[in-house]
Amino acid sequence: MKHSELISNSDYIIKITGRLFVKNFHDLISNIPKNHDIDIITDLERGLTWADSRVFFFSKEFAYKYLFPLQNKLNDTNGVYFEHIHQRPS
Repeated sequence: MKHSELISNSDYIIKITGRLFVKNFHDLISNIPKNHDIDIITDLERGLTWADSRVFFFSKEFAYKYLFPLQNKLNDTNGVYFEHIHQRPS
């Protein structure tokens, strides 16, 4: 995020897994609320204990506060991917 001019000039990011082609992408982004109080939009399941990370929308604030602090737990070599990481409530 530090090196992307596009991201540095944006308040929000949409992450889409490279394995997907989202045919209705323009419809998807045009339906995102213009409310700047939103930190994340995703498909939450299992009593809010699991989120589908194939497509999600998040604020840069959310990334800095919740995603980046957990990045040292990722280890693709050992099969620990983004979807496996979670933060226990304090």
